[in-house]
Amino acid sequence: MSDQAIEPEALVVAVGHEELEHGRVRAELNGDGGLRVEKLYEGKSERFEGRLDKAEVAKLFGAADELARLAPKDRRDYRPVPDEARYEIAIRRGEEAPLALEVWQNELDDNEAARQLVRSLAAQVERASDGQAIL
Repeated sequence: MSDQAIEPEALVVAVGHEELEHGRVRAELNGDGGLRVEKLYEGKSERFEGRLDKAEVAKLFGAADELARLAPKDRRDYRPVPDEARYEIAIRRGEEAPLALEVWQNELDDNEAARQLVRSLAAQVERASDGQAIL
């Protein structure tokens, strides 16, 4: 068995609630560069697709790998501010169970890997949806 980490094959980031201002947005990036975005808002679903080049996929998967190693601690003492966004991040690798993390908006300031991941993917989501979906 190899000690090398298995490269992520998919990265999923979701945020929001379908009844709030920007709705619930879920973005799934696959290793081949395919990006699928779903926006749920007030009972309506919109889907968008995009494609990232190999360099951008490598950058995002690198941030995901770093985030997996730094995995935010379960902070039961953290109290989010009203309307603070909570990002749900899942990293899928081969046959392993997905690594699932939750990071509050303000916690992004404490975690460079999470901040880089969310910001970079958010730009791709906005581009793929022509600004209609905000991550």
